[in-house]
Amino acid sequence: MTTLSASPPSIANTVPNSLRAALPLTHQALLHIASGGHVFADDIDWPQFIDLARNHALIPQVYHNLSSMPAPLKVRQQIAHLYLNGCAQTRAQAERVRTALGLLQERGIRTLVLKGLHLTLTIYGDLGRRNFGDTDLFIDRADVPAAHAALVDAGYRIDHTPVLPAPREFRRFLACTQDKDYVYIGLDGSVIELHWALQRPSLGLIVTFEEAWEERRSVDHGGVAIPGLGNAHHLIFLATHGTRHRWRRLEWLFSLGELADRLTEAEWREVWDLAKRRGLTYAVAFSLHLVNELARPEHPIRMVGHAPAVRDRHTREVLDVIASGAPDSPRSSAFYIEMRASVIDRVSSTVNRIIMPSHRDLAALPPWLRQPPFYWVIRPPRLAMERLSPRRPSSPSHE
Repeated sequence: MTTLSASPPSIANTVPNSLRAALPLTHQALLHIASGGHVFADDIDWPQFIDLARNHALIPQVYHNLSSMPAPLKVRQQIAHLYLNGCAQTRAQAERVRTALGLLQERGIRTLVLKGLHLTLTIYGDLGRRNFGDTDLFIDRADVPAAHAALVDAGYRIDHTPVLPAPREFRRFLACTQDKDYVYIGLDGSVIELHWALQRPSLGLIVTFEEAWEERRSVDHGGVAIPGLGNAHHLIFLATHGTRHRWRRLEWLFSLGELADRLTEAEWREVWDLAKRRGLTYAVAFSLHLVNELARPEHPIRMVGHAPAVRDRHTREVLDVIASGAPDSPRSSAFYIEMRASVIDRVSSTVNRIIMPSHRDLAALPPWLRQPPFYWVIRPPRLAMERLSPRRPSSPSHE
């Protein structure tokens, strides 16, 4: 049995070079148990451990691995309660995904399911192994007006209604804004995020919808085909998504590791080829480095292909975010932009973030000004106001 050392905060006699030792003791215990390790129960602050497991969406992993540990009965009961509740919510959410997918497919709208149900079935094949909340759907930009109509007809309302453009302006807004999604709320409180890009245009292209659709991969759920990203595209999307948020949720690393473990050599070649073309090589390499150091140092991913070296300052920043539980901030975008391949690309991304308007920006202008160059006068001041405004803490969710 492995002992969890109290001073210094590290897991003794296991993966001595792992970055886990740089995290607080309870975080170390969470990562060690979630990846199937053993620790002495007396060394764990169990209330904090349970809170961390819930906030980092690692309850399923903890539940399945805690049975081999001498944890207190009350702790086992709490974990089991959270696990069963999560399973019930996940099953209900899976049905919502199927319903939402059917709504769009009935209108001939090509739709891919991002993360959530598709990812869970791809890497585990079992809804009890991973929880997910919101429904994320990826569609072609040209289909956004039709998808919006389909969801509204089904009883969904769009969140932040004032930012929605008038029907006659829909396509113009889509063509010239930095927005990439709409959020819809159902009558039962369920949430659908409708995406027409996998990243804000100001932060660079990951993969176009046509590329993703051509390489799509479907998984079966109750006799229904759930289409989603192909493995190579999915890995790059997960890596960029996590990096964009400075990996503040540990479950993302476990999901990325499970997916990376399933890639063939041909898919690895596709990953590095696409990453190189889109300036994402370092972000992907950095993400896989974190997977090997934090989520699975005992069984690291064997990456096929050459990955660039990771900079310590980026690693330290991510560890600080994980340890502090810091919410997203403007620094998250800056952190991602730092990882772009070239200075020109980084400068271009920064400039685009400043000058590209959002739907909210355009909605603040009279109709005759909703075209370039007039909207450029409003984006920089609004961005400055967003930076100066106090940020509301984000509530934990499964995705």
